[in-house]
Amino acid sequence: MKHYIKCFLNDVLEKKRYGAWAPSKYETIWIKPSDVNHKILIKSKFNGVHPQDSYKCILDSDWDLNIVFNKEKSIKYKGIHERIFDGKDWNQTDLWKDRIRVLKRKGSADGCKSLDELTLRYNKLDNLVENIRLNGTIFERKKINKFEYKESQGVPILIGRDGKLVAGIGGTHRLILCQILNVKIIPASLVAIHPDALTEQLISQLRVNPSK
Repeated sequence: MKHYIKCFLNDVLEKKRYGAWAPSKYETIWIKPSDVNHKILIKSKFNGVHPQDSYKCILDSDWDLNIVFNKEKSIKYKGIHERIFDGKDWNQTDLWKDRIRVLKRKGSADGCKSLDELTLRYNKLDNLVENIRLNGTIFERKKINKFEYKESQGVPILIGRDGKLVAGIGGTHRLILCQILNVKIIPASLVAIHPDALTEQLISQLRVNPSK
């Protein structure tokens, strides 16, 4: 809660500096999943913390240079593709084998601390696949839990100095599912933007859901 209060207060300051149009931390933006082909690295830092964890939304410095191409080559992308299109059980995919190795080595994988939790999580992904096919997209987090702070639990997106959309830490499964299922537009959480990319036109475009 303290973090969100700092986010809110900083948003107020940024709007005084840039104008009422200035972006807010965790606000909902609308993106094409196919436009997100890079992922931020965990080692990326802004003032000693990961840019995603900063209470600020507009972040300078070189945090946006610590990214990696992250799509077809990623083990999660391949595993989810195998599950959806090849009909493999999760435990037949390299993704599952990798998650088991991580679970044994670190005691946690994808936020799960046991095999049962991991199995339940991936069974829920199957349900999410069906929901996406039925609804054509994923829902804004506020429609799922009205008590969440803005879109803080949504798919995290950062915007680099060149305007490139970069996937954050977390929300990877949801993003990849939408990419593989060719979802046209989804809600996401704006967690950081480099000032070199910051324009009123860009922010205005991201705030509009073109599917409506």
